[in-house]
Amino acid sequence: MDELERLGLNEKFSIVYDNEVMQKKMINTARNWGYDDGKEEGKK
Repeated sequence: MDELERLGLNEKFSIVYDNEVMQKKMINTARNWGYDDGKEEGKK
């Protein structure tokens, strides 16, 4: 827990972590769009 708090105060770590979180969110969004598109295509 101490290590996580220490890293949370490290600005470089925070920036890298935030970028990684945003990238994962974008990938999940793209997957969801692909799933929805595939579902609609399957219905047709």
